[in-house]
Amino acid sequence: RAAKLENETSFLKKQAEEAKAETAKVNERLHKMQKLRSLTPDQTDKLSALLRSEKFKIAPMTTFRVASVADSESRMYAMQFQSLFASCGVNVSPTPYGGVNECSQINPDADGLVMTVKSLEITAEYQPYIHFENLMQAMGLSLGIQVNPQQHDLAILNVLRKPNEI
Repeated sequence: RAAKLENETSFLKKQAEEAKAETAKVNERLHKMQKLRSLTPDQTDKLSALLRSEKFKIAPMTTFRVASVADSESRMYAMQFQSLFASCGVNVSPTPYGGVNECSQINPDADGLVMTVKSLEITAEYQPYIHFENLMQAMGLSLGIQVNPQQHDLAILNVLRKPNEI
């Protein structure tokens, strides 16, 4: 009987350890999901340098609209981009109340940031957006590209829901 109780106790201790380890993994995933996206000071400096450079100062004035899904984390991240763009002299075409534009997201997206362009044609007017895409990738910020020939603006930065990191 004592041996049986000892085996059961050992089994229960093992299960408790496994449950504790699984709980730690779940807590780590929850913490990652709750962490807000934000531009780091280094990313802000690099983007600012590009946005203020001659690469972005072409005629007519470069317009880079910023849009976000209706999610508070995404909207706050989008506002960082819009504020940075505006402070660097980029025409952001804000909404009448000064906020970011709205976009929708139907399916999950691995990037969380998508630049929608009117065309993939490599012309002088698209050079600023190509430089932006290259810098984002170099900084480790994944940026998907979509084409919408019907859109009015040359480029829109869409901030989608935070990618699932689980």
